[in-house]
Amino acid sequence: MINRGHRPYPPDWLSAESAAYALDIGMSTLYALIRAKRLPQGVKIGGNVRWCRETLLAAVDRIAEGGFDEINQADDEAVNDDEIMGAARGNGTQANVGH
Repeated sequence: MINRGHRPYPPDWLSAESAAYALDIGMSTLYALIRAKRLPQGVKIGGNVRWCRETLLAAVDRIAEGGFDEINQADDEAVNDDEIMGAARGNGTQANVGH
């Protein structure tokens, strides 16, 4: 049985809110960085859009190093802001991104 209470480890795949929290930034900043292609698009897992923790942190490392222009995930379709916001709000609007 899975204990859904306190988990002593962070999840590998983050919701938009968790991704913003992990980076200590606001949601609007998260979306602005995604639009600017400085952070990766989320991927659809089941009915939810999620960000890989390792990929997110690697993108931040590249931003910090100054040698980073954009992240392209050629195998993934772009997720637009309305789809990201809808998924983050849980209103049933989901991005169609494969991974």
